[in-house]
Amino acid sequence: APSVMVDEQLVVHVFENLISNAIKYSPYHSIVTVGVNVTPTHVQFMVKDEGEGIRPDEQSKLFKKFSKLSARPTGGEQSSGLALAITHHYVELMSGNIWCKSEPGNGCEFYVEFPIAQPQQTTDVQLLHNNSYVVASSSATSTSSSEYRKN
Repeated sequence: APSVMVDEQLVVHVFENLISNAIKYSPYHSIVTVGVNVTPTHVQFMVKDEGEGIRPDEQSKLFKKFSKLSARPTGGEQSSGLALAITHHYVELMSGNIWCKSEPGNGCEFYVEFPIAQPQQTTDVQLLHNNSYVVASSSATSTSSSEYRKN
């Protein structure tokens, strides 16, 4: 099964931040979709919401500290403007990439991508970081997703 070299604690924070933001900025009774796509070279994760989306003029601020955009949480939740900056930093620390696709009125799709680890890299990670890797899929190329509803 393909593996990616990541720090287990950091990658958990990455997905907690992305999923909680998707829920926070989605209207009630909407769906948040979480998916994974495995290619021959990368494992790509996606978190998609049905919120109001991000204006094009604000997308360059998305991963900057203390950025507060025009989109507001739908349930009165608080926002510090730090979660995406921290998420971006963690993804970069793990040699990954993160980006967002969004159109106002059509929600957001956040993508996180990590290169597939070579067998010797996985062994090194197991020895150095006590199994700090994630098994992403059991086939060379595949796609799967799960949906969560905000009630």
